[in-house]
Amino acid sequence: MERRGFGPFVSEHFSRPRRSLIVDRGSAATDARRLVGLDVAAFEYLIVVRPVAALLPPRTIADALARARTRGLDLVTIDGVRPDICYIVSTRAMSAVAAAGGVPGCTTIPQMLDRLVAAGVSLEAGALTRAQVSLLSPEEIRDVAALSRDVRRMVDPEAFLDVPQEARLRAALDLQQETMVRGRARLDEVLQRLPDRRRTRSGRVLVMLPSPYQSGAHAAWIESLPYLSSARVSFLVTEGTNLADAATARGFTVVPVHEGLAPDSAADTATLLETLDAIRPAVVHADGADAQWCAPLIRTRGARFVQHVRLTDVDRFRPSMAYADALVGVSRHVCDAIAARAGDAVRIEHISDGVCLESRPARDVDVRARGDGAETMCLCVGRVEPAKGQLRVLDIFRELRAHLDCRLTIVGACGSDPAYCDEVRDRVAASADVSWQPFTRDIADLYRQAHVVLVGSRNESLGMVGLEAMATGALVVAHRSTGYESLIDPEQQEGLLFGASERAANVADRIVAALRERDRYIANARRRVERDFDARIAAERLNALWRDLS
Repeated sequence: MERRGFGPFVSEHFSRPRRSLIVDRGSAATDARRLVGLDVAAFEYLIVVRPVAALLPPRTIADALARARTRGLDLVTIDGVRPDICYIVSTRAMSAVAAAGGVPGCTTIPQMLDRLVAAGVSLEAGALTRAQVSLLSPEEIRDVAALSRDVRRMVDPEAFLDVPQEARLRAALDLQQETMVRGRARLDEVLQRLPDRRRTRSGRVLVMLPSPYQSGAHAAWIESLPYLSSARVSFLVTEGTNLADAATARGFTVVPVHEGLAPDSAADTATLLETLDAIRPAVVHADGADAQWCAPLIRTRGARFVQHVRLTDVDRFRPSMAYADALVGVSRHVCDAIAARAGDAVRIEHISDGVCLESRPARDVDVRARGDGAETMCLCVGRVEPAKGQLRVLDIFRELRAHLDCRLTIVGACGSDPAYCDEVRDRVAASADVSWQPFTRDIADLYRQAHVVLVGSRNESLGMVGLEAMATGALVVAHRSTGYESLIDPEQQEGLLFGASERAANVADRIVAALRERDRYIANARRRVERDFDARIAAERLNALWRDLS
């Protein structure tokens, strides 16, 4: 279908109201508390379909809708698709969840139901039923994350099924990019007329990292500090973080915030405004998705806005795409994902994280087999949550104990899933060879002591933990993700990658074999970091970008 005909098609077919269906206009309707506020009395079924589901094969969606209606299902999920992408609940299921009250850490109906069941709450009174629709394999899933705002306004997904899937995706992307270009042009036109645009800029750069939980981002900036100018660069960060302490020690101006610059923090907003007026930066460089809401405010103060993207889920940064003068991706696949969403509307720069090699000399520590009297030190760093895979790491470590005298230290705060943290805590308590500590101090010493760094993260954009470990001289053993594939080449013996289905015992066997050639792995990993991930190079690219924008 031609792109030109897509807009009228949406208007003609999807503007007519339907009383049988509700289509989610984004993430808001996946929150159970907001769903409760909808007027569901007029609907026999409350059917919620995430917008991305409209781009799935029509046969799959049609079958799901048909089964839900004919079988009276309360919840339908599709095999191969995350449960929160396409699910259907009846009004009685909605009522049962509402009556149960809020469940911390849950944002979708499936998550809430699963958590309630796991907690022992009986849902029999609500007569809730589920069904799996086994029609779609993971390999068949297309890139369906990009949708124009017009598509989000759809009311009837069934009418959308006649449009070929490929045409829907391309048309949605084109519309989104065209709308973004028009919006940015109008914004620039208006900003040029504002008096504040004529104020003299100081030529300085304000780097914002308001989230205290971005340990990887904080570590990356700490590595770059020796190569940045304290006279030109200032930091706005959460008080008490390692980055705040390190930047202060090196003479940088550090402005502390206390609530992560949250949208509802009037105090932090006042701090930001005071900082913008005092420093008058030419460029504001925001790292993380937390400060996106500040982008319009920053632009109206006359500063250029740069957004640093460290997540493979680049859709979280869509608000920044409307305002950013440049988007910085930490890996090429992140930059490609940004380009797929924004097209030519936004400048995209690939600047990888780096490690300060001058402060990380290689060291040589013998690793002996079990019984030789020396322990192999293993390390796992990251927030304790399912996406970071600490349980998988514990499985691998248990198998490694069969070959070596070894000890594991887990470093990280508890994430957003209390049940997962409880399970990790129980496993740690049951083993005398495993300890768990929070990010309470500089972990550089732990990197220097570690022989093996285990990374269980399923989805990393690059992997600062791996970079630090490779530079220090540890063997990195990581879950195969796009980020770690861009960091480690197993064929060059730079480290080890393991898949989701590989047995823990097999991973342990490969670790033991690699430790026998540890010197080779250390040399190859160090060479890779020196070539592609030197913090000096990263800082030079940042400085060049800032000079260009200012």
